[in-house]
Amino acid sequence: MLFWVNMSCHELSLVKHALLGFQHVFPQLRGKLATCWENLKVWEEQRATKLRPPLPVPLWLFMVGLARAHAKVAEDTSTAHMWRVFSVLLEIGLLCMLRPGELVKLCHTDVCLPGSFTLCQNHAALRVVSPKNRRQFGEHQFVLLKHANAVEWLRSIHDPSNAGTLWPCKKPRFAALFKQLAGELGIKNCGFTPSSLRPGGATMFYNIGVPIASLRFMGRWSVERSLEHYVQLAMATQILNRLAPRAVSRLKRLASLCLLQVPSKDWTHQLADSVHTLRNSPASQLLNWCNTYVSLA
Repeated sequence: MLFWVNMSCHELSLVKHALLGFQHVFPQLRGKLATCWENLKVWEEQRATKLRPPLPVPLWLFMVGLARAHAKVAEDTSTAHMWRVFSVLLEIGLLCMLRPGELVKLCHTDVCLPGSFTLCQNHAALRVVSPKNRRQFGEHQFVLLKHANAVEWLRSIHDPSNAGTLWPCKKPRFAALFKQLAGELGIKNCGFTPSSLRPGGATMFYNIGVPIASLRFMGRWSVERSLEHYVQLAMATQILNRLAPRAVSRLKRLASLCLLQVPSKDWTHQLADSVHTLRNSPASQLLNWCNTYVSLA
């Protein structure tokens, strides 16, 4: 069993289903494969230590705002649309704790906005088709988007007559834009990737007091114990991932300009007015604004 530590996730899945198959074909083996299952569990925990660093809320909002600034200054409509959709998916990715593959595969037909006769709620719902954990939760799953400002931005890019994906480009382009924004903000060396959105959302909701049981359902984790391990590791990683003084200085200069782009038109009067007061403000005030924004979720 020692060779498992060098296996890929796909190979791990094959081993897991092989064990399940043995138990199904040979019922007498039930309870006699404890060592095999224990080794499999150890391997899974070792894989979990490779969790991407969670994207902190302030850096997430700076990236969202910077993406929308790119959309405003784009030279052509297609590029502007790409950046606008990218900014919306950044918000959805963290707030709904989606995996990158789930995020870029979202279709217009997977979106149900407030005011729908079928949903009858004041929040949006997103259908996730064929997710990674489909064997535990089913081929079709859902997540809720309750952040009012994010819902309005989603409404601005949603086309109910379009059966295609929200993301207008190929998957590698999404990762490339993420990397570009990280470089422009001076945080490229922190190791953040689109996979940082999901643990970033988990730590954000945990920090604002969402119970683990509720968080498990929201993030579609199959086992609560695995989520506890996930949050523990994510929080520890976030603490260790310190920013260099030069990066902090750059972020302070760009913060108010980025945050000014975050509110939608319908929320400008409630959020943007306070952004104007953030220029040349200490970091504590910038963080307070970010926390106020998160509270809308």
